[in-house]
Amino acid sequence: MKKIAFAISITLALFSCSKNDTTTTKSNDVKLGDKYKGGIVAYILQSSDPGYIQGEVHGFIAAEQDQSTTIQWYNGSFTNTGATGASIGKGLANTNTIIANQGATATSYAAGLAKAYNGGGFNDWYLPSKDELNKLYLAKATIGTFTEGHYWSSTEYSLNDAWNQTFDNGSQYSKGKSNTKCVRAIRSF
Repeated sequence: MKKIAFAISITLALFSCSKNDTTTTKSNDVKLGDKYKGGIVAYILQSSDPGYIQGEVHGFIAAEQDQSTTIQWYNGSFTNTGATGASIGKGLANTNTIIANQGATATSYAAGLAKAYNGGGFNDWYLPSKDELNKLYLAKATIGTFTEGHYWSSTEYSLNDAWNQTFDNGSQYSKGKSNTKCVRAIRSF
């Protein structure tokens, strides 16, 4: 009886995971649109993407709902934040750069709000870069619950403007940081 209880305990330990799970996901385990690790799988890295590892599945997850439909990109200070990364894999660094520049008022501007989100108990959410946001747009039917409005990216365009994307037709624009747009946080896996 002791051997059976010990085997069950070992088996349970092998299959449990924590909120900070860093295990590798196999390619047949996760698919676009799956509910996974606090959100919905929005993009799976391709061989041409930074961070791609053959035989492993990595990508990013979208929050299940918008964190806001009316929030400014900035916290009231027009500054060059240096958050200019547009490609896949740049959203987290952009978000951290914006917060370092704009201050810790977590929920009064887009990057702070995305970073403050803790969906599924995870605290590593961020505002997507311009290209990551476009991947959300391309998968919007699979992910669901997007408005037809404009969404902020974490990619800065200039002192006064940042990139955003409209989810009715996919166009990307630079708009004034003081305009209000939607925010949908993402996290990497």
